[in-house]
Amino acid sequence: MPSISMTVNSNTLYTDAWNEIYAVINGSVTDPLNRGKKWIMSAFPDYGARDFPGYPIITISSLAATSNLLTFGKMKQNEISSDIKIYAKMMSHIDSISSDVQNQLKINAGSLEMAGLYNLNFRSDKASTVILNKDKVHIKNLIVIFDYVHL
Repeated sequence: MPSISMTVNSNTLYTDAWNEIYAVINGSVTDPLNRGKKWIMSAFPDYGARDFPGYPIITISSLAATSNLLTFGKMKQNEISSDIKIYAKMMSHIDSISSDVQNQLKINAGSLEMAGLYNLNFRSDKASTVILNKDKVHIKNLIVIFDYVHL
């Protein structure tokens, strides 16, 4: 079970919410190759770097938010979303990692709610295949959506 360590604060909304999502995914999604390397990150790594982990890789984008003033007071509701991209050489890894990410976020929805992230929803795109640095790579984009309400 991942350690969700903080409550999302409206003054540091983007950082706190990203850290909560990262904590769940990094703490509970299994690397199908058991590499013992960092393979979950905020952006696609430098392909030529010595510490390039190889595939599969998960990236969690910076967050987007929309804000609405609720009519019954001074409360604001934010819809927060993030793109979680899975890059893999094997389509079976795309499917298993996508399912694992989704399942782990659902399993940890209660902890995420305690941190301030409510109403977990998902959207996803179909997997696509591209050539990246001479490698055939499959990519899947999961869009994770939460609500955050604050005074």
